Amino acid sequence: MLTQVQDNKQTLKQYETKYEGKALMAVIAGSTPSNIRLLSFSADFGGISDQPAKDQKNENKIEKRLTLEGIIFGNRLTFESSLAGYMVQLKKSPMFGKASVKKRNMEFIDDQEVMKFTAQLDLL
Repeated sequence: MLTQVQDNKQTLKQYETKYEGKALMAVIAGSTPSNIRLLSFSADFGGISDQPAKDQKNENKIEKRLTLEGIIFGNRLTFESSLAGYMVQLKKSPMFGKASVKKRNMEFIDDQEVMKFTAQLDLL
């Protein structure tokens, strides 16, 4: 019975690895409002660092992280609240942990003022 449980656990881990990227894309697509356009996103699913461990607890693991780059369209006065609402919506997903906006600046695209942003979320 123990070997059957271990086999099932290993099979579930394989499914998680295989479909994690697809699930991530589905969550992002479902959470992105119409006034936000994503330019790019990249996911780092972790791994083992080449650097030596500083302590036993660290174990050389690299954090799993998602980086989003996007543009917010609409009224200039609502850019900040739109970005904050988007980050809150993403954090509601059980896939994401800590969220932070790394960079944001105003730009013009086709004579329309937009906010360009870079955000980072920890993957759980």
